Amino acid sequence: MNTNAKEIIRLVGLHVWMGTLKFPQAKLYWSRNLSLECFSEAMTRDRFFTLRQNLHFVDNLSPHNDNDKLWKVQPFLKAIKEKCLSLPRPKQISLDEQMIPFTGRCSFRQYVPNKPNPVGLKNFVLSARDGLVLDFIIYDGKEVVYLQMICEIMD
Repeated sequence: MNTNAKEIIRLVGLHVWMGTLKFPQAKLYWSRNLSLECFSEAMTRDRFFTLRQNLHFVDNLSPHNDNDKLWKVQPFLKAIKEKCLSLPRPKQISLDEQMIPFTGRCSFRQYVPNKPNPVGLKNFVLSARDGLVLDFIIYDGKEVVYLQMICEIMD
């Protein structure tokens, strides 16, 4: 696609902003009734959806590990994880699971009824007392013993 780094940064910024406002549908951010001019000034709605639909982190035709269900987003996850691991670790840390809300098609989507967002991807998170994420592992449906995951995330 014909795009540039500045436009991709805007796309990511709009996604971050959308995550804080949390409207039920993405197209509502460009609604004239809500008058969120910052969205329409940053990018048109059609361009946003075109870029989002065609955004890839890896070449789909490149060889990959068939056992890695997250191979398409692995470079993105790796970059986030590296930043998390570079943060200083306090003495008191917490390990918990969280749900990444997701209702699309995915073979390892989970349903955990007692969570605020019961449908999504299960994520094991190592965090500081203030909630800062220090490390994470996205559960991809493999039969992994919970204790092994704790050991891996604590290393």
